[in-house]
Amino acid sequence: MKGASHRSMPNALVGLATIFLVVLAVRPLGLIADLHPLEAYTDTGVHSFVPYDIESETDREHFRYSGRTRTFTKYMVVYKSDDESEYKWTDKQKYSSHSDAEEVVLRAAPVDKKVFTVADGSYVVDDADHTPADYIRHTIVTNGAISLAASGLLLIVLRPWIKRNFLAPDAPVWTAERIKQGVATPFMMAGIVVAAFGILDLTYAFDALLGPFLPTRLGYALFDSPASRSIVIAVGAALFVLGVRWSNHYGSNGEAEND
Repeated sequence: MKGASHRSMPNALVGLATIFLVVLAVRPLGLIADLHPLEAYTDTGVHSFVPYDIESETDREHFRYSGRTRTFTKYMVVYKSDDESEYKWTDKQKYSSHSDAEEVVLRAAPVDKKVFTVADGSYVVDDADHTPADYIRHTIVTNGAISLAASGLLLIVLRPWIKRNFLAPDAPVWTAERIKQGVATPFMMAGIVVAAFGILDLTYAFDALLGPFLPTRLGYALFDSPASRSIVIAVGAALFVLGVRWSNHYGSNGEAEND
């Protein structure tokens, strides 16, 4: 039993790292999948954009030791083309104060950007020296590199587990009972973490990771609705109870290895 408890925390950390790396590896692939074929883009040329509005974005930062949560707002400048097309583009640079962003708007310095219209009616604003092919290539290379790096780290993290459970001469036979036995402890630890995120009102962290993969209504219900905290806490509690149930019924993975 001592060996099992000794393995519980490392197993849980590996499980959490695996979840994070899987999301990090899959999310860029979604951005690549959103690309259209090259022939769907039409290069409309270079447009001059001028700042005309300010957008705000509110984030929260949780302080681990004090238990306090600080809310802070970042500001971004929105640009609009100065011709009849009225294309809009939001600069990714974030300002800590509204006055700093307002200064950029009042300065009204134009910025040249290339606009590619898409067959479905949308458009893309990119660097002035880029072509549609450059935009597609840059999106694929950047997000592909992130996905490959995350996948490589995932293999490194899971290498001991894969070797022990699949490649070793005495690797176990994977039955339904063995799977439940193996995931019992990670389920318990994940349930505690998920419930804690709900209790501490940190559901926006899940929104940042999982939001792009969920339907809009489901994402709102889980992360933005008044009931989001209760839902996250309930999911965490369910994972913990399921893990405890499987652990009591089938034993933990560590106990199996000691047998």
